[in-house]
Amino acid sequence: MRLLFYTRIFRLAGTGAEDYAVKLCKGLADRGHEVHVIADDIDAVEGLHTYADTSGITQIREQVNPDMTVDWQFVHRADVHRMGSGVHASFIRYSLDAYSGASRFYKQLRYQGRKHRDIIARQQQLLADPDALFLPNSQFCAGQALENGARQEHVVTLHNGVDTNHYQPTQEDASRQALRHAWRVQVDVVVFLFVAHNLRLKN
Repeated sequence: MRLLFYTRIFRLAGTGAEDYAVKLCKGLADRGHEVHVIADDIDAVEGLHTYADTSGITQIREQVNPDMTVDWQFVHRADVHRMGSGVHASFIRYSLDAYSGASRFYKQLRYQGRKHRDIIARQQQLLADPDALFLPNSQFCAGQALENGARQEHVVTLHNGVDTNHYQPTQEDASRQALRHAWRVQVDVVVFLFVAHNLRLKN
């Protein structure tokens, strides 16, 4: 199958959604698919056809003639939209609760700018596409897609996969026990490691 992906950033050393996009495309290419990727900020990746500048999507799409188009984070109209961080309008409402006082007022003013209005309008237009399929990576993002115009039958939650060659909890008991000992945490106490630059935003 010939696949064409749209995304903003496609970096080998990326984090989060960027890293997942690269791994997904490489995995599809390894399985015999012909994978093309368009991004504004992009690395050349062996086995993939890459193009810089999303402003040329229409021309590249005509050139590639893909069997399926996949959009990553509402860049352009596509057959499938992969939603890794929700919908902008919902994010704005949610994120304001992480601020108070002058900071909240400042954020409200920023979110009323033209840039944010344009993002919201573009996303709502894409979410209203009756032929598109939306694949949020969580129920949280799925709810945002529905509240912003996507049809129930066109929203399917698809959680990110876990690389079991990298994450092997059963083989890391010794290191976990060493950390518990160092932090003086009892064996029967449940512990979470949580990292965020804005704890309230991450709930």
